Amino acid sequence: MAKAVKSDSITVPTPGELFAALSKAGKINWSAQYRAPIPVTYANRAQIALNLGGLIADGFIAVEAKDGLAAYRRLLERTVAYRETVPDDLTPVVITPSRHAKLESLLANRMEPRVGATLKSNALILQQIGAFLGMLAFSMMAVRIGRRLSFAISFTLAWAAIYMVFLGFHHQSQIWYMYPLLGFCTLLPFGGYAVYFPELFPTRLRTTGTGFCYNVGRYISALGPPMLMNLSASLVGRFETPAFRVSAVIVSSVYIIGIVAAFMGPETKDQPLPEDERVAAH
Repeated sequence: MAKAVKSDSITVPTPGELFAALSKAGKINWSAQYRAPIPVTYANRAQIALNLGGLIADGFIAVEAKDGLAAYRRLLERTVAYRETVPDDLTPVVITPSRHAKLESLLANRMEPRVGATLKSNALILQQIGAFLGMLAFSMMAVRIGRRLSFAISFTLAWAAIYMVFLGFHHQSQIWYMYPLLGFCTLLPFGGYAVYFPELFPTRLRTTGTGFCYNVGRYISALGPPMLMNLSASLVGRFETPAFRVSAVIVSSVYIIGIVAAFMGPETKDQPLPEDERVAAH
């Protein structure tokens, strides 16, 4: 150490530069680079930070090795076995057995990106099939029980479907019945717009009135996504259920307005059109 030279003029490569340099040597067998758990009961913050860097490096190796799930589980077992800590807002948080079990449950539900993409595609198709059947069902319901009651039932079912799906969806197998139900109920009222709106206006205003009623709701609903995102951000960490799901259920309470408004409009079932009514009066 007597001949050691101290220097401040040293360049520390970024992680990206480091791994880019390693890749130039050829394809690395990352699976062989994963190390077995070792006891690391560090006491001071510098050693904790060093240990955290080691965990991040092990995580990178796990991802590159395409064995992320198994490697992450081994890392979790390592934190429990040796009571390692992970800094959170500069405060060491011990990974206790209960926290380990919760993280394990999250990892158990983790899926590969390819599987997730397929699941989303299937869910969208099932939802659209349900939507088609829902709009078809409204037309039949409106003929039998009237327009106003059909809208009230539709809004109630849509509200209930959002509540059930967003709070009850926990496993990928549930998409086969939950997403068709979600599409059926939430798009059920749309089947009534083309039936009900033209019946409210005389011929000279029918196109304008129908277009206004159908599209003005879109302008109002444009405020929904920003409100949903802000509400979701404010609810993070307050519930076991993800904040976005809770926010969606809260926002869906707007269906109450639709249920009340459904009984405020005129009933047009078996009634003459406004233009015909005026002609009949003469």
